[in-house]
Amino acid sequence: MAFKKTPEEWTYAIQVLQRSASEFPACEVEKVKENFLVHVGARLTEAPRADKWIGVRRISLMKNQIEKLSEVPTCPRLLTLFLKDNRLKMINNDFFQSMSSLTILDLSFNPLTKLPSGISKLVSLQHLDLSRTQLEELPKELQALVNIKCLYSDYTFGLHKIPRKLIAKFSMLRVLRMFNCGPFGLFVHDISEDSILFGGNEFLVEELLCLEVLNVLSIDLRSNSALQKIFSSRNLHNLIDSLRLQGLENIKSLNVCSLATMKHLDTLHFLNCEDLEEVKIDFMCKVQEIREPHGFQNLQSVRLWSCFKLKDLTWLILAPNLRSLDVSDCSDMEETIEISKFGEVQRMMGNLNPLAKVKVFTLEVQPKLKSIHRNALSFPLLQQMNISECPLLKKLPLDSSRAITNKHEFVIRGDKHWWEELEWEDELLKTFFYPFSRSLTINRHQHECGKPEAELGCICFV
Repeated sequence: MAFKKTPEEWTYAIQVLQRSASEFPACEVEKVKENFLVHVGARLTEAPRADKWIGVRRISLMKNQIEKLSEVPTCPRLLTLFLKDNRLKMINNDFFQSMSSLTILDLSFNPLTKLPSGISKLVSLQHLDLSRTQLEELPKELQALVNIKCLYSDYTFGLHKIPRKLIAKFSMLRVLRMFNCGPFGLFVHDISEDSILFGGNEFLVEELLCLEVLNVLSIDLRSNSALQKIFSSRNLHNLIDSLRLQGLENIKSLNVCSLATMKHLDTLHFLNCEDLEEVKIDFMCKVQEIREPHGFQNLQSVRLWSCFKLKDLTWLILAPNLRSLDVSDCSDMEETIEISKFGEVQRMMGNLNPLAKVKVFTLEVQPKLKSIHRNALSFPLLQQMNISECPLLKKLPLDSSRAITNKHEFVIRGDKHWWEELEWEDELLKTFFYPFSRSLTINRHQHECGKPEAELGCICFV
């Protein structure tokens, strides 16, 4: 695996290695039997006996119900070990002592709270996946993994301690994924003072600046100082593909240019940014330069939760490939796309089709929201529109001439009382979507998947 350099190469290689032995060509079966130990989705409650591991080069025990690894196998030739999606809570401290050749270890999707100190024996390890575990800290013994190239710790909400200077020691690190890593909300007070997560991730950013070959980064930022350090580092700025801004204080405005020039940005979350009033489209920085050649071209998912003072999301018109938008508890927002700002951008750039590629659109707990967009929009790909606790939203930006083209998949979920009070300029559209005005037909795919009739081209009341 040493020749793998890009994230795409690693992803493809790991997908190949995760295959069940039954998928290999017949001519390779005997060779596979000798080198592979594969029990995927076999409902195992215990790992195979240690003697079964001897001489094996690749092991996959994914999607089982294994709760502990108490034996100590001897397998110096083992290269890959996939333990994803089990019920692992305990790993023997000496479990890894005879795995000096191991290059890939996947422990993701397990309720594991602690890594064994013996993980330091994995001196050849290049890829370590700890995402969606319940780890509380990363042990200092990880510093022995000097060959690590890919480290995943996404969605580890219980992780409150990562020793300082640990990340900086991974000089060969190419991919670091720490999106939704660490406590949030009131639980940020659980972060240890000697952790790089302390102080809003500023210490983490300082260590990232030492990594010379890093080329992919997903990260949470919890302070203005950490954010400014990222903005001021052209190198880090260009590596980020997923960014969560959480609990930023005393920041009323963000310049959209600073975000749009993150040319690989795919996912952007704002969480508990209670002072943020505006993501500002600065016309002095030339809107066209934001969109070309990179600005927001890759942005596909945006989520905003508990940004109470945020006024609008007009800047999203600069994200032409947005697929998912989730806005919740932004209590001051009156318009999703503010019409005067939209008009100003359109005058500079010509025709714009906001939200044209959105598939899932969610608006929740928006007590002041009156409008998504004042004019009808085209939603050719829209599959779900989820509206909840938006009592003043009386119109949807739809009309029959520009309606959703994938009607057999389109669903609006909302409160029944809200639906009954909706105002329609186009009676045909209301008739089309009103669930009791037409007979419903379930397509074969939905029937086989067990989807209810109410989810086919209609309002789904909650």
